[in-house]
Amino acid sequence: MSYEDFEIYDLSIVIIGQFNPMIIHPLWLAQKGLIREGESHPEISKVEIMHRDIVKFELVDWSEFVITKERFEIKTSNSAYFEPVKDLVISIFGILGETPLYSMGINHTLHYSFQDINRSKSFANSFVPLAKWNETISDPRLLRLEILEQKRKDGRNGSVRVRIESSSKLINTMGVGSVAIDINDHYQASNSAGENIVEILQSVWKDSSERAKEIITGIWKNT
Repeated sequence: MSYEDFEIYDLSIVIIGQFNPMIIHPLWLAQKGLIREGESHPEISKVEIMHRDIVKFELVDWSEFVITKERFEIKTSNSAYFEPVKDLVISIFGILGETPLYSMGINHTLHYSFQDINRSKSFANSFVPLAKWNETISDPRLLRLEILEQKRKDGRNGSVRVRIESSSKLINTMGVGSVAIDINDHYQASNSAGENIVEILQSVWKDSSERAKEIITGIWKNT
């Protein structure tokens, strides 16, 4: 198995701050020229929740939004829209420049299927010797593992967290298993000015993708 063998690549940008969820919705995005007018049409933009505490909607085929008073999230599983999603976030908070933004996570989640049960078990055993559990647990399996780089190597404020767990998106009917490898690339703003987070997103975008690839390549190389 190698980095390129993923079946699904989920990308999300999560920002922690102080938001008015009702501001950001498909019609507003179209009015500001951030999406095409047709994309704000109810048949194209699926609005699931529109409430003062939470807004949730989808721009069909390319992005999903969930916005609360403390959290903004946009995600996509279509690699053709990774760059547009980043540009959209920069544009939104360029317009909403007075919005306090405290921290940001760029999340790369890659989903893989194992070809047989032996490969699944050997992958888990490379992290945790499952045989040590045989006396107390029948057929032990690794469900989740998290590793934290508390002090970033690039010197920025923040951390990098690697999470390895069973994939919730890949269900193998043969029971051989699947895995999701999630890289949470977390950045802390030096102050609450929205421009700070926007500038960080702009400057670290390429490095974040390369870092995720490097980490996941290393995981597969060592398992």
